[in-house]
Amino acid sequence: MKQLIHSSGPIIIAAFNNAAFVVVSKPALSPQNDHRIIELLPDTTCPPNNGSKSQVNEENDSSNKGLSTAMIEQKEMNTIQAVTSQWLEERRTLLFAVSRYDKSLAIYSILADEIGEAKAEDQTLPTGEGCVLKIKPIIIHKTNKRSCSLSFALIPPEDKDKKSIIIVVAGDLNGDATAYPTEMYGDNEMEKDKQLSRRILLGHTASVLTSVEIIGSKILTSDRDEKVRVSSFPQTFNVEGYLLGHSSYISDVKIIRTKLAGSKCITCSGDGTMRLFDYESFEQNTQINIPVQSQDKTDETDGKILPSPVRLAIDNAGAIVAVIYDAFNVVQLFSISIKSDGTASLKLMQDIECPSCPLGVIFGMDDSINILTTEPKIIKLFPGEDGLYIFVEDQISVMLNDIVGSQCTTMPKSLLEKDETTGKLKLTKKVNEGTDNFTKSEPWLKRERVEIYKAGVHRRKQRKFEKQRKSNN
Repeated sequence: MKQLIHSSGPIIIAAFNNAAFVVVSKPALSPQNDHRIIELLPDTTCPPNNGSKSQVNEENDSSNKGLSTAMIEQKEMNTIQAVTSQWLEERRTLLFAVSRYDKSLAIYSILADEIGEAKAEDQTLPTGEGCVLKIKPIIIHKTNKRSCSLSFALIPPEDKDKKSIIIVVAGDLNGDATAYPTEMYGDNEMEKDKQLSRRILLGHTASVLTSVEIIGSKILTSDRDEKVRVSSFPQTFNVEGYLLGHSSYISDVKIIRTKLAGSKCITCSGDGTMRLFDYESFEQNTQINIPVQSQDKTDETDGKILPSPVRLAIDNAGAIVAVIYDAFNVVQLFSISIKSDGTASLKLMQDIECPSCPLGVIFGMDDSINILTTEPKIIKLFPGEDGLYIFVEDQISVMLNDIVGSQCTTMPKSLLEKDETTGKLKLTKKVNEGTDNFTKSEPWLKRERVEIYKAGVHRRKQRKFEKQRKSNN
């Protein structure tokens, strides 16, 4: 799973293969600027990890033509796995985090006032609100495994006079959620090394984390084992409960962050369902199957198939949830209805057909829907007079798409990784096929093994009896 687009207040961050771009709008900018584009530069000082497998085939990637083997390897290791952002309004600070295929986690920070004062480094673009500001990471963390889900979190200080501690929580392919610091204090090198130390918050045994959501004193983590764990935060050793019901891997979980919703969240899974849970009572409120019209005319299942939903997005009012599917150029919108007695329902509202397959979807603070596609570009939709969303080309989106298009970026075809030898999804659990159930395939439960064990016990008893009889004589 990859997390390739995210929003926080006036920030939208998106990953285009190995390049990360940020669109910043008001109120993070001065009155003279409406929008600003920021490019998050990778850490070019880190050599490629030759022990990792390459994701991109040199022969099939047209963007690699004319590059040396070392340059291609460096480019592949810079492939982005996840992005996230945080707008700190009180501090007037923008934070970004980017994890890459080389197991690096880069932290970026910039003051809102510095954005308007900075000049464009790319002289091919016009100066003013459309210029590109390029910034380098302030901290580079090395992770044990690739991190494919990221989320910022604020830990309240013990002393009221101090500021909250800001961390980024990374969910990795090892099933661990690890906290990393986002800032350093002081000039002492030993103290800096101490501050850069990570802390494992929790772990899902022999699993893969697909999503991390933090709200208040709770952290929700989903995995490929059909469950969402609800833990206390930052005291993550306290597991409060689980959200159960899915029959396949959970690809995403999103919290409805409105007062009216209370403690509600929505999950989607490879079983083709979307469910609404209460993460306080751990009860399922509603469930809906989410079929999409087949795009293959030769499909023999009467034109309907059940694709895998991979990512969710909930609007600011908590009234709409958007769903994207693996390798399908359709985005579905569902209306969310939550009554005062806690009952809830989901209802299909609109089907949106995209020019290419979506890789991510988020709602902006202006009620727009922003869809990252494989083309590669970001397409934007706004609600029309009838309440349905329509495509709109705004100036900043066109400019960003032109920048990305000029770099000949090759986007991934899917958010789901497949095994290179078997071609099966890595999120699906490995089971012994051809058996009625899992327990029958356990070798230690076979009748032959049981009989051999009983015979061995009988022989040991016989030898013990013979030894005692001889000693008595």
